[in-house]
Amino acid sequence: MECFQFVFILRLMLRLLGITNELSRVLQRKDLNIVLALELIDDVKARLATLRESGWDELFDEAELNFWWQVT
Repeated sequence: MECFQFVFILRLMLRLLGITNELSRVLQRKDLNIVLALELIDDVKARLATLRESGWDELFDEAELNFWWQVT
């Protein structure tokens, strides 16, 4: 079961970093555009809320598929 937990957490982190990557890049720019950053913050918050509310089944299925593909 530890292997599956690792795969699940790996898939979760991949999803989270994918959601926050663009915002991270915008916030690190020297010529920071505050309006764009605020829009991206709202977008990231909405996407994280969607993941929290209804993304677990899909994430679990992806992790399970990856796990069984690696095991066999």
